[in-house]
Amino acid sequence: MRTAWLVVDSTKAGADPAGYLGDITAILAGTPFKQSHQQYLAPLSAGPFKQDEPQPPGDTTYPGEEGADAIADLCNFFDWRRNACKAIFYISDTKLDGYSAFDAAAAANAQAAASAQGVVLFAHHIGPATPITQEMQNYLDMCNPTGGNVYFGPVDIEQYKVLLRNAICNACGAECKALDLPKIEPCISIAWGESDCDCFETDDVETAIVTICNCYSNVSFANVHVAYFNITLADGSPVPLLPDGTPSVSIHPVGPVCFGDLGPCRPGAENCVSREIVIRTRGAKSGKYKVLVSGICYQVVLAQLHEECFVLALCAD
Repeated sequence: MRTAWLVVDSTKAGADPAGYLGDITAILAGTPFKQSHQQYLAPLSAGPFKQDEPQPPGDTTYPGEEGADAIADLCNFFDWRRNACKAIFYISDTKLDGYSAFDAAAAANAQAAASAQGVVLFAHHIGPATPITQEMQNYLDMCNPTGGNVYFGPVDIEQYKVLLRNAICNACGAECKALDLPKIEPCISIAWGESDCDCFETDDVETAIVTICNCYSNVSFANVHVAYFNITLADGSPVPLLPDGTPSVSIHPVGPVCFGDLGPCRPGAENCVSREIVIRTRGAKSGKYKVLVSGICYQVVLAQLHEECFVLALCAD
């Protein structure tokens, strides 16, 4: 996990001078907050930065409180690691665009930037939890569509532990989400006896061996079965029918065929199960055919060890 502790830059345009964090510089002494967001971004990109844009005519703001614009800039220009889960946790006691009348528009822009870059937004709006004001609604409109959430309430160290854990654990989106897994597939092969003296003929009965192996040393495949076998012409079209309406090339059984459980393989050895099928040809046309193995179903079993620690607080009698 990689983290960056940043404050909203207080200069428009450009970044604050090194070591200066606006009017809260002294307050942040001794904390992890050592840079403004533009001090961090300036070496990475020339922008253009949303927070540097001038306010519309007649509108005023304080740059150090343009949180939504700072969030948009971080979403667009932060040096996110490839394929990493991305999250921003924003803390403020004011509107998302300072004193501006364009608070809702700034929130919408930040939400759009976060969604485009796959960043999940979390926030703590310091103040009463109710009633929900328009200022608070803008926080919700910015964070919730990205899969994040907002906490309304006073500053509380214990609550921050919960909030930060929530942001870290849900940086990939909502709590209920699909896990991005690599393809985990068994190895499948089919073989039959064939030589220069004995090949598949247009009137023939041959036995083929279908073998399914577990080629992984750390997972098992459970309840492996093939739903059905089929044979087609090389272009995928059905095989020609005989005058009695039956196919000129057929497989028996068509399925389902059970292969059971396949445990992990071992170095120098494989864990395989084989089953026989019969391929029958009757007055078939010579040429190439396709043997289709369809509906290969299985469960992937992966054993892992995990530990958790929870704090139990006991009250004095």
